[in-house]
Parts: sequence; C-alpha cells; structure tokens
Amino acid sequence: RSKDELVEYVSHELSTQLTAVVGFAEILAASWRELHEDELDTLIGDIARESGEVASIVEDLLVIARADIGRGTLIPDSLRIDSEVERVTAGFAPDGVERTSVDVSGGTIWGDPIRFRQVLRNLVSNAIRYGGPEISIASMVVGDLVDVSVSDDGRGNPHAKPERIFEHYL
Repeated sequence: RSKDELVEYVSHELSTQLTAVVGFAEILAASWRELHEDELDTLIGDIARESGEVASIVEDLLVIARADIGRGTLIPDSLRIDSEVERVTAGFAPDGVERTSVDVSGGTIWGDPIRFRQVLRNLVSNAIRYGGPEISIASMVVGDLVDVSVSDDGRGNPHAKPERIFEHYL
C-alpha cells in the first residue's frame, strides 16, 4: 500500500511539473517573436526551474530504487555549504525563497554533493509544503563538522507517526 501511495504521489508531482514545462514551452513556441525580452527570460527561467524539479524527482526515485536493491553509491567530494544551499534554494524561487531566511556560513565538508542537495531539497520542500509561513536554513561549524538545519514555524503534522518516519515510501 505504501509503495502504491508513493507511485501516486510521484506521478502527481511529475505530472504537475511536466504540465508547467509543457505549458511554458508551448507559450514560447507559439509567441516567442511577440514577447518582450523580459518575458522570454522569465519563460526560459521557468522552464529551466521546472525541468530541474522533474530531474530532481527522477533522481530521488533512482536513489530509492538503488537503495532498495543494495546498489546505492556515494561519490564524496569537497563541497561548500553556502554554494550547495544557494543551488537548492534557487530551485524553489520564487515561492519558497520569498519566505525563507538563509544564514549559512562558508563551511566546507567532505560528502556526496548530490545526496546532500537531495536531503536539503527534501527538507526545504517539506517546510514549504507543510510548514508555517517562515522557513529558516542555517549552518554552523562545530569542530570538524558542519551542522545544517532547516526549520519552519508550522504546527507540525498532528497525524505523524514518529515510529514510521524512516520507513520506505512514506
């Protein structure tokens, strides 16, 4: 049942994002000659952003599938927290960024940049969807580690089942 719910959720998310991409591309194809340069920039930016969201969803699915069959891989590298946070939050513009405060140091960590962005993107996405009006992303260097947090001022999920939070396909 939970796998069916995941498929339904992902299908909805992909459909929503792809509908936006197709709609923007159709507007661009039909009337690019009549559009002002600012309008063209906006449409192209919207297509790029929404396409990136689709790619992120597909990447998340691949990670889940690989983990389920024991083929998950990590490719560690040096990454700057501020650059990675900026890259993730840019994908939520303009809706999520307008109500998001970012207080991130330039700490550098050794980790998988793709997985780091995936986790951060999921946390920010959940805060935007289910949190309150204010979202905060912060980081702090603690010894040899960098602590990164995403918080919001929402009420939380009254139906949450903490014992199931780390189960697959929730």
